[in-house]
Amino acid sequence: MPHHGVFKPDNTSTKLRVVFNAPSPTTTGKSLNDGLLSGEINEDVFNIMLRFRKHQIVLIADIRQMFLQMFPPQTDLLRILCETKEEEEPVAYRLKTVTYGTKCALFLATRVLRQLTMDEVKNFPLASEVVLSDVYMVDIVTGFQDLGTAVVLKDQLINLFNTCGMVLHKWNSNSRELLDLKNENLEISFNQKEDSTIKTLGMAWKSIEDQFIFKVSVKEQTVYTKRDVLSTIAELFDTLGLLGPIIYKAKIFLQRLWLEKVNWDDPLPEEFASDWTRFVCNLKEIEKIEIGRYILNSQPERIVLLGFSDASTHAYGAVLYL
Repeated sequence: MPHHGVFKPDNTSTKLRVVFNAPSPTTTGKSLNDGLLSGEINEDVFNIMLRFRKHQIVLIADIRQMFLQMFPPQTDLLRILCETKEEEEPVAYRLKTVTYGTKCALFLATRVLRQLTMDEVKNFPLASEVVLSDVYMVDIVTGFQDLGTAVVLKDQLINLFNTCGMVLHKWNSNSRELLDLKNENLEISFNQKEDSTIKTLGMAWKSIEDQFIFKVSVKEQTVYTKRDVLSTIAELFDTLGLLGPIIYKAKIFLQRLWLEKVNWDDPLPEEFASDWTRFVCNLKEIEKIEIGRYILNSQPERIVLLGFSDASTHAYGAVLYL
């Protein structure tokens, strides 16, 4: 199974991460993933993030090295070759833990967590409920309406994962009181001079201000290609669809390029280049947008859900207000 390292200097925990390429085809034309089933994952990111917005007090954490804590019995096909010295033969190693990059990895991890809750639900009822509904991959994204319940939940989560040798870290919350509680696992400071922005399932969240923000890393260029356009659209990933009115313009522009049969790496025609340059220059304005995470109030008298939709010859859209 091919593998390589990815270096991310801005990562706070793992700056060098190994990537296993299980979809890579072998000499037979088939890959390891072709022989694996993906399994069913019960929750998706969108549902978890919607629930994240309804809690007055929120709590997030990361399961440290979760995949490396799980030891499946079938590992004969999970092998990699490593070259120690140029003059020596490569050494074959067998990966004994769940390997992220294989098609079944996420299902296996989710199934292990589900079994954990089944075994410990009587001892940790709050934590078990959260693990079943508010966990995606290694991220726990949850909350409650009151501080007392959130404190109990935090303690239960720590103790629940301790039963199977797993550790939670990278704790964060919008509640200063919740994070000020003494615990060696807390890794967050409320120094107002520090940047409190973290990534939460694809969304940038300022925990102290309790606001979603958007950051753009697209560089302005003198020449653009269709590949650059697609790359920019991918950069504007937005789990909740809050940037939909902006992203759809870029997608419509890409459709125009397809209709004109512009090749991937050819410079954009002049009539398209000026439009795209203007769009990219204005993207920085996105960073001025801040959207409150919490969509309720502490004591609502009633809750009304309003929905609107519309369509044109180019696109259709819908929005819900609570």
